[in-house]
Amino acid sequence: MNFFYIVWLFAVVFSLMYLFVMMGFLSGWNGLVNYTQKQKQHHTRVSILIPFCNELDNLEACVKGLVHQRVQTTLVEILLIDDHSTDGSTQLAQKLASQYKQLNYLANQEGKKGKKAALETGITYSKGDLIITSDADCSHPPRWLATMIDYYETQEAGLLIGPVTIQMGSSWLQKFQGIEFVSLIGTTGGAAGINRPIMCNGANLAFTRAVYNEFSDPFKKEFLSGDDVFLMHQVKSRYPETIHFVKSQQALVETKSAATWRQFFNQRFRWASKTPGYTDSDTLFTAGVVFGISLTFVLSALLMIYNLDFYKPLLFVFFFKTAIDGWFFFWVAPFFNQRRLIAYIPLFELFYALYVVIAAVSILFKGSYRTNQKWPAAI
Repeated sequence: MNFFYIVWLFAVVFSLMYLFVMMGFLSGWNGLVNYTQKQKQHHTRVSILIPFCNELDNLEACVKGLVHQRVQTTLVEILLIDDHSTDGSTQLAQKLASQYKQLNYLANQEGKKGKKAALETGITYSKGDLIITSDADCSHPPRWLATMIDYYETQEAGLLIGPVTIQMGSSWLQKFQGIEFVSLIGTTGGAAGINRPIMCNGANLAFTRAVYNEFSDPFKKEFLSGDDVFLMHQVKSRYPETIHFVKSQQALVETKSAATWRQFFNQRFRWASKTPGYTDSDTLFTAGVVFGISLTFVLSALLMIYNLDFYKPLLFVFFFKTAIDGWFFFWVAPFFNQRRLIAYIPLFELFYALYVVIAAVSILFKGSYRTNQKWPAAI
């Protein structure tokens, strides 16, 4: 068969598969109920874990947002777990712990490094029945914690995926990250909404101690990143019905965007590096479809050097995927108050396909990030 028609075949097949996947996710998202707090009083003891490494600029603001949550303080403990910080974060965390009764400072012991080790340290010393993880560069609305606890107590969930948004600015990099984050969290919620969860974000994740204790290696320690997704996948393998997405703006956590393109790519390559550890079929299928349609786009663009006719599958994939993503974004973005970003989606599509292919190729040549490497502020 002529190679031109093979590329065309890939363009049509992957585009239709992508449409099928995104229709499912949108159905799941629209099927989720916008949750509002139902109880004024709660009884669950909660441990909030904030692992950090060199977060001097962010730690105090994060802590103040947590200690002023509108919930009974007697139910809550906040654990700051230090992974060998060298920028003064250690001294700041200790100072904050002395100021607030519900705040405790912990540190990774010598020989234990990385975010996963910090989380394990926190869980070991924590007392709560519900464990909630977040990051030091996040900000939390006043009713975040009450909403998460309320959902847990009323819905009988074992693992709660909370929504996350990104701090917006005026630069193209921030707009790109804004579109990507809305799409990712929308996909996260949509997949959970059809009982096929594929990802989550450790910046806003809750799980019961009982569920965590069921697994011998819940975070897959051989990989530097992916503590959140690996735990969720293991819970899904046994108790898929207990995984819930909390669709509530009161529970929406905001995280900082990458400041430079270098930081952005380093972070995304870390995210991609955990892919070899995935065994969940839904996640692998979705990743394969996204990679397939992106590779078809990039391959068509490169082949135009030899034959200009390849502009046809190129434009087909571009317009087809742009229409699907724009449609999905239109329905999901209002939850994040980001619908104005829809105008940038065509430009986003041009860049995103190349970015996906490069990230995938980087795994083949660089392998995955392992636990003997330093973890950044947020993974």
